[in-house]
Amino acid sequence: MTTNTGNTNEAVFVFAEPIEQKNVANFVINLVNWSDANPNRPLRVDLNSGGGIILDGFNLYEEFMRLRGKGHRLTIAVYGRAASCAGWLLQAADVRIIGSNSWILIHEITSSVTGSLTAMRREVKRCEDLQKQTFGLIASRSNLTVAEMEKRTSEGGDWWLNAQESLDAGLVDVIEFPLPFAPYVKPTTVSA
Repeated sequence: MTTNTGNTNEAVFVFAEPIEQKNVANFVINLVNWSDANPNRPLRVDLNSGGGIILDGFNLYEEFMRLRGKGHRLTIAVYGRAASCAGWLLQAADVRIIGSNSWILIHEITSSVTGSLTAMRREVKRCEDLQKQTFGLIASRSNLTVAEMEKRTSEGGDWWLNAQESLDAGLVDVIEFPLPFAPYVKPTTVSA
């Protein structure tokens, strides 16, 4: 879904699904069609995802990079969570925003394998390579190092960062604070 956010002419897409092949394919098709019809128009993706399949995440990451290469200015805003591969997917944006009550999750790659010992060794090697690749994407735009992420995730598994921690770590550029609630005004009755 896309909407116009007003005078900036920025289109807004919402991705609030698991990152898996069908969801990513549908989203990419919409982005490609929109891009072809709107050259150089700025784009914003509002992201709320628990993550998903790493290779499908790379598909979306590459599409975001392609859009930027075609001249679209890309903003990604996290509302709720950017967990697992959604956390490093955020790094594809020109501008990275997080809502003040939102979180980012960094963790080790997970996988399962059955079969021969040789097959299991190959899977472990592939996971180690994917881990270095994804942590490298995060490190390339943040204040975190691959070694620091490896240490934090190997000791405690899931590493959740709130909005301020995400900003301090360089995972985002801006914390977006909600507008204050309008004050309650007690209705008055008028006598006839």
